[in-house]
Amino acid sequence: MNILVFAFQLHPTKGSECAVAWDYITSMSKFHKIHVIYGSCEGYHEIGNTAYMEEYTKYNLIDNTKFIPFKPSFISKNYGYNAFETLFFYNEYKKYHKEVYCFAKEYIKKHNIDLIHYLGPIGYHEPGYLYNLDVPYIWGPIGGFSNINFRLLPATFSIKGGLNLIIKSLMNIIQCYSSRRLKHALKSASLVIASTTEAQKIIQKISPVAHVSYLPENCIKELHQLNFEKFSAPIIRLIWIGRLDSNKGLSILLKSLSLLPKNSPIELNIVGDGPLEHKMIEYAKLLDIMHFIKWHGRIARDKIYELLDISHLHIITSLNDANTTVVWEAMSMGVPTLSLDHRGMHDTIDSHTGIKIPIISYKQTVKEIANQLINIINNPEILHRLAVCVINTRDKYTWNNRVSIFNELYEKAIQRYNTHKNKLFHS
Repeated sequence: MNILVFAFQLHPTKGSECAVAWDYITSMSKFHKIHVIYGSCEGYHEIGNTAYMEEYTKYNLIDNTKFIPFKPSFISKNYGYNAFETLFFYNEYKKYHKEVYCFAKEYIKKHNIDLIHYLGPIGYHEPGYLYNLDVPYIWGPIGGFSNINFRLLPATFSIKGGLNLIIKSLMNIIQCYSSRRLKHALKSASLVIASTTEAQKIIQKISPVAHVSYLPENCIKELHQLNFEKFSAPIIRLIWIGRLDSNKGLSILLKSLSLLPKNSPIELNIVGDGPLEHKMIEYAKLLDIMHFIKWHGRIARDKIYELLDISHLHIITSLNDANTTVVWEAMSMGVPTLSLDHRGMHDTIDSHTGIKIPIISYKQTVKEIANQLINIINNPEILHRLAVCVINTRDKYTWNNRVSIFNELYEKAIQRYNTHKNKLFHS
């Protein structure tokens, strides 16, 4: 098929939204002709910053793929991430989508496009306008409908960060249930893909007539062998990967480490940087747990895999993420994950391949993570068992399997589109 894809962020080595789009393109282009419109290869709020990808695609070709950098006709500022700057950004982003729609409308006249896929970003907040084109249309995987669990508000670790998440949550609730354009986009799509089962339920509540399937936004690109030698190490290596900001909840894990005996055989590798980096280091010093921690800052993706290779347990403390890319990176290396029991992690982690922490209160969450770590210290064979289970069950989350799922979803979307057109014709 000829598939026109909109994936706002695109980059061959970066994670998150960029990785979702890149992994999709490099996998699906083996079976279809992909025409991909993208608008940034750097920060999410940098509309039109496509210079790196334009240079990269001059010398790195992918079969069956046409890259289409689309820049706005207006000057776009590099907005920040607080609630008010985000509001102004989305005003610009909406204008950008109007221009993308006008471009795509002319583009499909010149190319035999069988299907349009609005792939990314994962957030539902800007539905765009591509669903108005007379072509089968699929949107997703999408998320962003859920709000922060206010029981975990102390984990934001700053008044400013906490207020920012509260304001964003209130804005999210208002948009979720009052946006007519969102409801129209969900209703008009031949198929909507939800990134979590929680998002799927919310979409069905917002738009009962929408056709909604569930599929996580990313999966495993490449399988790696499990490093069995690490299980003979005298210490247990934990790894936490993410941006050090109010949404990632690293303070939960740091506080949990303070409840462990001082001589616990634990090493925590923290990968990432961000606005709370200095505060997190100072907090670790205050808790007297610096002897447990190695701070790596932001490192290349291949270096992350080197750390995962020697890690026994990957830990996620995100307060409001769907399925972070590192879930799949850890799984690809046979590393089990300990996570809060919510969002996408609720769907992808089970008792055989990881540890889910129930959210009762901030204090109880901290205590439960500490209890789980103490149990692992006393029974290290748990880590070996979990790792083997990850290896034995991870195939269902590979891109080989994902390609087949997408192909099935595409057939359903086209079939629904044709059925709808026939009904309109006969009426």
